[in-house]
Amino acid sequence: MPPKKQKNAQISIILFCNYLIINCNIFITIYDKNKNPVELRYVAKKDCPDNYLYVRSRQKAVKEASMNEHFSQHYQEELENIKGALHKKGGTKKLEKVWERIGRLKERYPTANKHYTITVVPDANQEKATDITWVKNPVKPKQGEGIYFIRTTLSGK
Repeated sequence: MPPKKQKNAQISIILFCNYLIINCNIFITIYDKNKNPVELRYVAKKDCPDNYLYVRSRQKAVKEASMNEHFSQHYQEELENIKGALHKKGGTKKLEKVWERIGRLKERYPTANKHYTITVVPDANQEKATDITWVKNPVKPKQGEGIYFIRTTLSGK
C-alpha cells in the first residue's frame, strides 16, 4: 500500500513586523518529538498575499539564551587574553593596537559585544595601555526569543 500523499508545504524562515493576527481565538499547540509545546498562529502581512505562521517555542528561547551566554563567555575570555597580553613580554601594549584587537573581538562576537562597556587605561604618555576594564551591562530578556515566522503555502482558512 503506497503512503498517503501529503500536501507539499514550501517553508522559509523570515523575520518581520507589522503583521495582523488571523482568527485571534485560534492558537494551535503542537508538540515536537521531545514532547515540548510549540504554539502556532496564522498571521498576515499587509499588502502581502503569502501565508505565514507565527511560531513560539520555549525550547528555542532557551536555546537562544544559551547561545548568547556561550558567546558572552567566549567574549570575556578573549578580553582576559587581551588584558593578560599587556603584562607579558612580546604582548600587545600599544594603545592603538589594543583597540584594534578589541575591534576585531567586537566583530567576531557582535551579539555579546552590545552587552559590554570596555575601557582601556593609557599610560602617562598616552602611548601604551596599562589596563583594560569592562562592565557587563544588565541584559533585558528579549521579547522575541523563541519566536519566528514561517512563510508557507498552506492556507490559514
